[in-house]
Amino acid sequence: MKIIKRKRQGRKKNRREKAIFRRRIKRERHRAAKIKAKRENHRRKHPKKETRYGIFTIIARYMIDHLKIRELLQKNFTLRKGKNSKFNAADMIAGILLAIILGAERLYHISTKYKEEKVLAEQMGMPAMFSGDTAYRFVNKFGVPLANWQIQEISASLIRNQLRKGEIIIADLDWTTLRSYENKKEGAECGYNKLRPGQACFQASQFFVNGYGICPELLGGKTMPKTAEFLDKNLSRVRYLVGHIDWFRGDSAYCSTKNLRVLDEFTCTVRGTKKIQFIVGSSISSQGAKNAFEMSEKRRWQKINDGTFIMDFPSIQVYAGYPICHRMIIVRRFFKARDRWDDYAIVTSNTEMSAKQTFYFYHQRETIENFFKEAKHSYYLENLPASKLGRNQLYLHLICLAFNIIRMARMTLLSHKDHNIYLATLRRNYLHLDVTFRDGILFIPRWMPQYRAILAILQRLIDLNVPYKYRLTS
Repeated sequence: MKIIKRKRQGRKKNRREKAIFRRRIKRERHRAAKIKAKRENHRRKHPKKETRYGIFTIIARYMIDHLKIRELLQKNFTLRKGKNSKFNAADMIAGILLAIILGAERLYHISTKYKEEKVLAEQMGMPAMFSGDTAYRFVNKFGVPLANWQIQEISASLIRNQLRKGEIIIADLDWTTLRSYENKKEGAECGYNKLRPGQACFQASQFFVNGYGICPELLGGKTMPKTAEFLDKNLSRVRYLVGHIDWFRGDSAYCSTKNLRVLDEFTCTVRGTKKIQFIVGSSISSQGAKNAFEMSEKRRWQKINDGTFIMDFPSIQVYAGYPICHRMIIVRRFFKARDRWDDYAIVTSNTEMSAKQTFYFYHQRETIENFFKEAKHSYYLENLPASKLGRNQLYLHLICLAFNIIRMARMTLLSHKDHNIYLATLRRNYLHLDVTFRDGILFIPRWMPQYRAILAILQRLIDLNVPYKYRLTS
């Protein structure tokens, strides 16, 4: 077969023309570098004295003056940067939290969006705002287990201050699959990926203590965070950080022979003898569920609503290899999305609550499952910045810390109807409003539809003994 070679379009450049072209490109690059240096010099000499992210200054004042986040960072985060560094470790963590809350999808967006926000940086206790490259270097340098543990201690300290005395501590555990956009990252493997089979992914687990995130864990794609060793290690870590645990609540992934043995032997405190109570989902294919269905012919279903029926079995052996009996509730529910009836089981160690109360208590964990949806879309959790697993673990801990701070701010400063809104909604309704903050004063336009809500937020902040100046404008 004869191969036909295509002729190159146009004539070939000679040596002189190539030299002229290279000199022209060099001049253009030199001119662009001079313009960029001139702009940077102008920004350095004439920094912005105001910011349009005025509402974020309320969150910043709440973080610094009420939560004392700077003091916690300087006290608990013992890793230090070099003496010639302009920003210390507390400045770096505060700046990354600022970028996460305001909506930076990746760390390099700090340079393009928030590099000139000196006013916001000053409100966070920083001398100025650093660049995205500085943030990447910080994550790459401090992505070590000690830094992750110290961030966990800071989160736990904030959570302990929010919990009321005598409040029942409920520890929820959930996990999700994070997709990886490239296979070069450490831990990105073709493991369990239900939505995108065959694509590289990570596994991320997260504990929640009364709605606050704690002890996040980032694992490789082939590592499943549901083994008995994983449950025992992380549940002990949560108990150490919080002080004690009264309840454990999990889905069917944590119901197995080994996991039930761990939960039956786990105590509320480190040195105590009182056992925790637990409630977990269970597969309908377990031996206990099969025995329950055989006995269900002689029992009546209890109606919860038009699409849900339950049947209570006070004592039943869940697995053949584990002789201890537990309470089991069989649930028959109609799912509109699937257009069919499905059955599943709930296993619990509690015998005091009614079957209906147990059903609703177990399904309160559905609100916890929304965290990963919010983390992926509002906190951009899947845009992990580093190539090493330990460094990405640090970024996951910072996202968890930002989530807890925003949840505390919502519960304290916002009205009751806004307590459970997503961070994306909070940005759209409040943080991204064009409200000017200048010379330590927030200027609120009267024509803005949200100005009454902003005044209510400021009043709640002032009631916390946090001074704040504002002025209404026409």
